[in-house]
Amino acid sequence: MDMEYHRELQALIIDPSEENASRTAALIKKARFFSSTIIIVDNFARAMEVVQSKSIDVLLLDIETEKSGGRSALSNGAVRLLDVPVIAMSRTDDEQLALEAVFGGAQDYLVTENLEPSTLDRAIRYAVERHYMLRELRELSLLDSLTGLYNRRAFYAFATQQMKLADRTGSRLLLFFADLDNLKWVNDNRGHLAGDRALSDAADIFRATFRDSDLISRLGGDEFAIMALEMNDANADVLLERLRIRIEAYNLNPKNIDGISMSVGVSLYDPKNPSTLEELLERADRLMYREKKQKQKRQQ
Repeated sequence: MDMEYHRELQALIIDPSEENASRTAALIKKARFFSSTIIIVDNFARAMEVVQSKSIDVLLLDIETEKSGGRSALSNGAVRLLDVPVIAMSRTDDEQLALEAVFGGAQDYLVTENLEPSTLDRAIRYAVERHYMLRELRELSLLDSLTGLYNRRAFYAFATQQMKLADRTGSRLLLFFADLDNLKWVNDNRGHLAGDRALSDAADIFRATFRDSDLISRLGGDEFAIMALEMNDANADVLLERLRIRIEAYNLNPKNIDGISMSVGVSLYDPKNPSTLEELLERADRLMYREKKQKQKRQQ
């Protein structure tokens, strides 16, 4: 990603010293970016507020003074929570401090004494490019390549987080476990390209049925799992009916010659009666299997 001539740089400087912050801002202005917007705050807590409300390309963090909160943010993992590349800055050429900064999540460590605009320019561009590359790699490792949904690894990580949040808030969660009924037949009779299309179309149906905030994933093969927050207008019956209507509309389209059929089981997570993620999946899997068997009996 080359930012040099294509768009404005949004930089956030964290430094309790007005003199140091102004010097850093002046260096950015002299760099080769087409234009730049610079925001200055005096501590990391204020910076987090800015990052949540504005689009920031790079964060320049003073880690020399305790008042900035920079070193503690690096040591306690707060820097890693920000989806923004961070460059640690200090007047001290301290190798140990530099290692702490990089291990804490900073992309680079710069000594501000006699810092040249070209050096800062290069550091910012490299930090931003590395950050975007690492983000893409993280996304690739969490997404199913065929459907674009979260994969099994992501589902287990994020579902566990949602359950912990539900414990704190007292909210109830719904876990849907779905299996495509006719995928093997499609693969055997229409070929694997048709099977891939069925999986991709099923993913689109799930996206249209559930909210953006719900966790929709393909666990592998023909299995999908969705974790959704239970609400008055989004309980299990409502969502299952919405899913049925979407599938029916898909199957009525003459372009979709093979159609889609799926069996779905639903389990409930209630913080008042907690269970593990594996137990939720097992309950939903059993209900899904029961529905599949009932379908097979009706077709005999």
